[in-house]
Amino acid sequence: NFVLVGNPFASQVNMDAVSGTNIGSSFYIWDANQGTRGAYTSYTFGSSSYNLPVCGAFVTTLSANGSMSIEEADKTNGTAGAPFKTTGITNQVELKLEDSTIFWDRLLLNFDDNAMATVDYPDAAKLYNPDMTFYTLSKDDSMLSIDTRPYVASETIKLGLYAGIKKNFKFTAPNVNMPAGTKLYFTDKLLSKTIEVTPAFEYWFTVDSSSASWGNNRFELNTQGVPTNGIANVNSS
Repeated sequence: NFVLVGNPFASQVNMDAVSGTNIGSSFYIWDANQGTRGAYTSYTFGSSSYNLPVCGAFVTTLSANGSMSIEEADKTNGTAGAPFKTTGITNQVELKLEDSTIFWDRLLLNFDDNAMATVDYPDAAKLYNPDMTFYTLSKDDSMLSIDTRPYVASETIKLGLYAGIKKNFKFTAPNVNMPAGTKLYFTDKLLSKTIEVTPAFEYWFTVDSSSASWGNNRFELNTQGVPTNGIANVNSS
């Protein structure tokens, strides 16, 4: 049950202060600067550092008895539409899809031992974008833009890519905060290449007319190592 919620004020609204009952854990904004025709990007309520612009709106999920409140106290004079936190969230990895000049899409992978590997409350379903759509696949093969799951050593996490454009792209990882004692590896099965995901990670690849160059079977992530500490409540801060 996706609903569109508008900003009722002639002011930016701090989305971390917005409250609700029986609403989803995440929200989506339309970023007109993403790709060539705009695209959806998802954030988690309470840890987004996102300021909703004047006349802006967001999409979230709402149950039959759900409600949402945007109050005077939620207004802010902070910069509108600031999409990224200045510090990374613990046990979270952000992967971005870009090319030399354009940001196309991104996903968040959260590790939390209180979460499920199948779709549950902390996850955000992926909405299709006009050109390029990048996502993870949960254990029940649901497309996710925010994937919160327990950490499992030596686990394969499938990545999916819907490509409406044929050209050279790159994956980057601007925020990498793996649990202590663990590592994350990216694999391109088509080219048989595996690279560790670090803040310096950058992987160029080509989408062409071959169906094997995109889809749900080319890219994956693999965990390695055992955490030295418990990893719960990843989005509590």
